[in-house]
Amino acid sequence: MTTFPDAYTGTIEIYSNHQKYNETFNIQITLSKLTISCFKDTAICSELNGEMKWSGTGCEISNPLIHIFAKQAIFAPFVVIELLEYALRKWMNNEITESEMTNFLRELANWISTTTKNIPSNTVCKESLGWV
Repeated sequence: MTTFPDAYTGTIEIYSNHQKYNETFNIQITLSKLTISCFKDTAICSELNGEMKWSGTGCEISNPLIHIFAKQAIFAPFVVIELLEYALRKWMNNEITESEMTNFLRELANWISTTTKNIPSNTVCKESLGWV
């Protein structure tokens, strides 16, 4: 019989174009929320009236997690938000094990890192990101 823990704690490494090395993101998942933090910045996803709601650093500008990624020059596709919300729902419903969550998060981090490393290097992209 599979046992499902109430809480998950882990880290993922995501490549930062700003730092030119991997940044560490701390992850905590409970039966009520997902918290992702990097340095002093935090993004929290929780369910409210059947819908996933995000709060945290930069939420007045955009999704807090996307805001944290942008500060570190990490270019995650916006679908990452939906994937994390789906994984949180599965965790809350005891439909995903700790091992499955770890594998999901690692694969997601690798995909985000690959996307970040492969951003177009032409002048238009560099100018729009403020790199020129």
